[in-house]
Amino acid sequence: MPFVTNHGVQLAYDVSGNGPDLLLIAGTSADRGLWAQFRPALDEKFRTIAFDNRDSGASADD
Repeated sequence: MPFVTNHGVQLAYDVSGNGPDLLLIAGTSADRGLWAQFRPALDEKFRTIAFDNRDSGASADD
């Protein structure tokens, strides 16, 4: 699983699908798993990018 670091905070993300980019942003304490039921349909037309919010999922809790 890829990570990106910004101001010392490491965030986990993943990318799937093909097409124009579509950034999936979950609510405050949710992780990218929130999009699991929707992503297969979205991935047919979009390249989806989802991330775990800070302090959730695989992202750092710093």
